[in-house]
Amino acid sequence: MKGLLMPRRARSLREHMEIYEKVYRSVYREYPSLQDHALTVYYNVPAEVRRLQLEVRHDFFDEAYRQLFQGKDELKVLDCGCGEGLVVERINEVCSSSPEFFGNDISETLLKQANRRLKGARFHPVQCPAEELPFPDEQFDIVLSSHVIEHTHDPRLAMGEMVRVLRIGGVLLLIAPREEWKD
Repeated sequence: MKGLLMPRRARSLREHMEIYEKVYRSVYREYPSLQDHALTVYYNVPAEVRRLQLEVRHDFFDEAYRQLFQGKDELKVLDCGCGEGLVVERINEVCSSSPEFFGNDISETLLKQANRRLKGARFHPVQCPAEELPFPDEQFDIVLSSHVIEHTHDPRLAMGEMVRVLRIGGVLLLIAPREEWKD
């Protein structure tokens, strides 16, 4: 897309963070009216197609969210790579419970969007990469990560961190769209 900075493979974790922050800032600068729809621009998918994709996925994930969260206010949940807070927002819409959510992302810009979107929710944003989660071992009952692992600088390290902060007997809900992640 004209005027947008698209990501390339980074040589280091720090460079990876800087590249993604520049991507999101360029999206918002080029398309200020799309601040709540950066993913539509980022993936170069027409908005109507993206909306239909989300509708189909919502039915499936809404049921999973109900099973995981319904009536369970005491849960501590990490949304790893929370971006704009869309997953937490959806969980709050679908479920009548209000778990305590922590969301991490490498982008300060996206965390600010998440904070605005989730005003009133029990949400704590933390700027950090998935490979360096600043939480103690076995901190969370549930760790969610939706469409993030394939964008990390070191997917194995990121996965190890998610498992490290997950309580024994907890649930890791990892969603990865790319074919190489199906196994």
